[in-house]
Amino acid sequence: MKKILPAIVGFSVIIFLIFQSNAVELFTIILTVDLKFFISAILVYITINLVQAFRIKVVLHSQGYDNIPILKIFWIHMAGNLMSDATPGRTGYLSIAYFLKEDVNIRVSHGLHSIPYSFHNRHLCHHLQCKVRQYLFSSLLLNQNLFS
Repeated sequence: MKKILPAIVGFSVIIFLIFQSNAVELFTIILTVDLKFFISAILVYITINLVQAFRIKVVLHSQGYDNIPILKIFWIHMAGNLMSDATPGRTGYLSIAYFLKEDVNIRVSHGLHSIPYSFHNRHLCHHLQCKVRQYLFSSLLLNQNLFS
């Protein structure tokens, strides 16, 4: 029940948002996106987050945690990103320490130690990601001839 209720709430919020927007127009826009731009954006996003997860892994490795799979750290990092998007000042990113403790039994102090390194570089990665999105989005708009 603990895992079903959040899934139901999340699904309900998504359905609510779709019905509040013009769903037909939304899906039409999604279907007209150039596939190469969409795939490029996904690959850049995944690559940036894998690099950040690798940075966390390097810090944890220096603290003696050698056997943590990179994909486990990647998903913990992504959960921290999700939490940071929902909290003021991106403080939810600190939840990575909690997830590391719960999932792979790492001391909270060691988990917190791994955050500043990835959080500091997260701003640089976020800036790069915004520039890539800006380029892809402007290319999409120019291809759609919305300004002519």
